[in-house]
Amino acid sequence: MHGEHELGWCCRTASTISRAASSSGNPPTPVPKATSPSERQPSSSAFRSVEIVAATMMSAEVGPPSSIVAAWMT
Repeated sequence: MHGEHELGWCCRTASTISRAASSSGNPPTPVPKATSPSERQPSSSAFRSVEIVAATMMSAEVGPPSSIVAAWMT
């Protein structure tokens, strides 16, 4: 049981990606569908897609957080 640890990681990852998106002006698009709505509403849809992807990855327990963040940032 590592629910609290994963929840904390999820929040940190989402805030890191949100900061990167707002500084670059182009939100990260881990989900292809996010490209169209994110062009119209960068902040809200970028954050929404991050939440969805973070939740999906959390439930799938894919790799350590550092590698996931690095993959999203590239």
